[in-house]
Amino acid sequence: MRVVPLVLALAACNQQDRAVPTYYADVRPILDENCARCHNDDGVAPVSWDDPANVVAEANLIESYTQSGQMPPPAPDPSCADYQGSERYFLSDTNKAILKAWADGGAPLGDPEDAPPAWQPETTGPFDIELRGEEAWEPTFGGSDPNAYRCWAIDLGNETEVYAKSIEAIVDRAKMTHHAVLFLDTTHTADTTAADGFDCSGLGEDGWQTMAEWGPGSSPITVPDGMGLVIDPNARLVVQAHYFDSGDNGPDNLGFGINFVDTVTTKLYDIPWGVYDFTIPAGEADHTETMTQQWPLAYGNMTIYRIWPHMHQLGSGFDMDVERSDSSETCAMHMDGWSFHDQANAELLEPIAVNGGDTLTVTCHWNNSASNPQNPNSPPQDVSFGEGSTDEMCFGFTYASFGM
Repeated sequence: MRVVPLVLALAACNQQDRAVPTYYADVRPILDENCARCHNDDGVAPVSWDDPANVVAEANLIESYTQSGQMPPPAPDPSCADYQGSERYFLSDTNKAILKAWADGGAPLGDPEDAPPAWQPETTGPFDIELRGEEAWEPTFGGSDPNAYRCWAIDLGNETEVYAKSIEAIVDRAKMTHHAVLFLDTTHTADTTAADGFDCSGLGEDGWQTMAEWGPGSSPITVPDGMGLVIDPNARLVVQAHYFDSGDNGPDNLGFGINFVDTVTTKLYDIPWGVYDFTIPAGEADHTETMTQQWPLAYGNMTIYRIWPHMHQLGSGFDMDVERSDSSETCAMHMDGWSFHDQANAELLEPIAVNGGDTLTVTCHWNNSASNPQNPNSPPQDVSFGEGSTDEMCFGFTYASFGM
């Protein structure tokens, strides 16, 4: 059962006593809950709503986009598998009605004294450690490739195995950042002496294992009590930034903040699942690719606690399912739609067990036709798997534990 935040419930109640809802009392609580993670001064949205004048100027657009369902952007369906904070990704009918009544009534600001506390971005800070390079780096975009990849390697200095309770990407230039990844370099060969980092592959190098991922709209990664993400002794970690030419470019020193826990009863690992070899034909409005992996009996059971789906601009849907050995199915994630600019990192309220003999499937849907307003190619072109912003990916990154 989803609990409506008290401030929204009060706003809906108080609004009934006024002829027209107001921004401060009725609209801003809704926008803070559902929209502010992108529509802020540092967010990926083209217009910041930190300034009330911008909200008033876009009142009719807000009404149009929310009434049509275009906003908020698509998110994992909580009826498949609910997750922490899922209410932030969906507007209730009551709140849609408030936004419409406000816009239709002339978008009055009302009394600033009625406003809730100022919105603050979600964070797990202060951190036990921040992983950043010594110096910022500024990408230079030119030619036909609007992408740039930069890595910073840092020795953690841990003599024994340690456990991360939370990992949060520290992103200063969200509009320029396609994604960020924290890797564990098992080869200990990544260059730790380059103060401003070094060029690297967007998919990481041989021997690099993924530990955490961030995309626009992603929330900080946390794990349930008693659990921790395993970090090997004497770990060399690599912070990777994938930048692309957004017009809001400049020097950046992206990093990750980590909080640790001393002991755990359950060890977690970052496991990516996906499809690596595919081509999406030009003009095809609903192309799908599926990864199918049977979980071996010899591996015991796996339990999935968090899922982060990742595609690029052609994405139109994502599914992850578990088919049981008795042919029954468990829905792990379903998305009818996709937004590259609002990628939910979902901590499941009910973990999903994958038993030996079960089959895990990941299915990605893409729209590579001219009807897709996010299509980077006009006219559409064949698009294959790749690391660039105009290439495509199909991944479901999971945090999982293992046990017999």
